[in-house]
Amino acid sequence: PLISTAGGTGIPSSRTVPEDNDLSNGISKVLGRTFESLRNRHFFFLWLGMMAGMSGTQMQFFARGVLVFDITDENFLLTGVVGVGFGPAMLVGSVVAPVITMRFEGRLLIQMVQGGQVILAAAIAALLLTNSLIWQHMLIASIIQGGLFSLMMPVRQVMIPRMVGRDLMSNAMSLNAAAMSLTAMAAPAVGGVLYWKLGPEGVYIVVAGLNVVAIL
Repeated sequence: PLISTAGGTGIPSSRTVPEDNDLSNGISKVLGRTFESLRNRHFFFLWLGMMAGMSGTQMQFFARGVLVFDITDENFLLTGVVGVGFGPAMLVGSVVAPVITMRFEGRLLIQMVQGGQVILAAAIAALLLTNSLIWQHMLIASIIQGGLFSLMMPVRQVMIPRMVGRDLMSNAMSLNAAAMSLTAMAAPAVGGVLYWKLGPEGVYIVVAGLNVVAIL
């Protein structure tokens, strides 16, 4: 702390100057440690790809429920059936996922899954644009998406420690979980605005684009 004299009398003043530099340095250190694993180039791109892909997935969750509700004349039962289709496929896929992840290189497998997401979203958009979509299409898409999602998560969990090492593994895992929570919170809201402004086909085109970004 800096000590000043009052009126030149040589008497120390009780007033101190805040140590702004120390505070800013402390904040910088905390932020640096929080995002430390993002300095790893490979993990940074994996993290960005996950953000893009998960944003598209969360938008699809929202758009699918509203779309099935619309095309089935407000049939709550069918809306639930289509939504539930994701779960069993993910359960079955999680059983075979470890075997598949052992046979393919991690980055290639992630890109293949994201490519499947692109094809899936583009197909739904094409069916919407041609007025050919029925609720059974959405059920099939939900099942396929569940299977693809079940392959995505295990391979990411395996790749992260290999990229950042043991020292940064917990930090990288935390950032990965934080990104997933952020997309789960923000992407459905963005999807709702897009659904309102561009219609369901617009949402699915954006979803396909996000997965292309994830692949790149």
